[in-house]
Amino acid sequence: APADPRIYYDLGVLAIDQARLDVAEQFFWKGVEVSLDDPEFCEASAAILCAVDANQQAIPFYERALEQMPNDPELLRSIAKAYDAVFEPTLSV
Repeated sequence: APADPRIYYDLGVLAIDQARLDVAEQFFWKGVEVSLDDPEFCEASAAILCAVDANQQAIPFYERALEQMPNDPELLRSIAKAYDAVFEPTLSV
């Protein structure tokens, strides 16, 4: 069922399990395309990327979800955490 975004999500998760982040990201983007920018799909894709410390790759998915749900407090917290992880200043002594 190539029109089912869940397939692309599952394939992305399998790619992550095999340490193929680049392939996972491609599957997640295909799922976004198939799901017609479903914000919940975007958020789920971002969350799994953050779970494996791929915060920079997660940010575009969170941003896509925010376009549809700009006032969702949980989504705003999640993207803020991803931004912090990517852009946190490095302290030097």
